[in-house]
Amino acid sequence: MDSTASARVGKGKLQPPKLEKNDGTGKYRKTAGFENWENDLKDMLKVGEQDPKAEDTIICLGWHLEGVAKILHASFRRNPATHQLCRDDFLETFRKYCICLTNKNTMWTGFQAVRESEKECTKASQR
Repeated sequence: MDSTASARVGKGKLQPPKLEKNDGTGKYRKTAGFENWENDLKDMLKVGEQDPKAEDTIICLGWHLEGVAKILHASFRRNPATHQLCRDDFLETFRKYCICLTNKNTMWTGFQAVRESEKECTKASQR
């Protein structure tokens, strides 16, 4: 912990360091970069005693986004199908947007699941 953070903690009022704005590119396209930002965001909101399901929380989350990520957030809030959803719902959607699922292990697991389903269907139809 740096000296300024420890000084803030010592005063009895924990103030998290300034959070970087996530633009959905660069380091945020990798799982570790996205998860570090997401954890810092959740910690910041928790210290601020914001309810994860409150509308204020999703608004505050938008202040930490920029570029295409900000546009995605605005669309999420305006869309009648998603505007009532909470912070965690947005973060799940945002994660899917940022982190490309072309990981070979993920693709192989998905392929295997399809193959298993296909085998089960074939067995069922042969009965």
